[in-house]
Amino acid sequence: MDFHVVNTRVHALEMLLVRAGQLKASDLDSFQPSKDEVVRLDRNRDEYMSRLIRIITEVGPSEHPLREQWDAAIAAHGLKK
Repeated sequence: MDFHVVNTRVHALEMLLVRAGQLKASDLDSFQPSKDEVVRLDRNRDEYMSRLIRIITEVGPSEHPLREQWDAAIAAHGLKK
């Protein structure tokens, strides 16, 4: 669902920019990110994949999936349940 929402918003944003004359549809196809942008794009990809893998590999019963991972995250941040 996360991917679908982001994908829809990106396409809508592109359409609005093209409609407003701020962007040509072909501009995205020829986009070459700077070194800093590559770092940011790679970090975003890695964070997304990490969340996806965490969900795919979740443990526990369906009533409370990710319970062990949640408890570990709370403990890692020094928070109480």
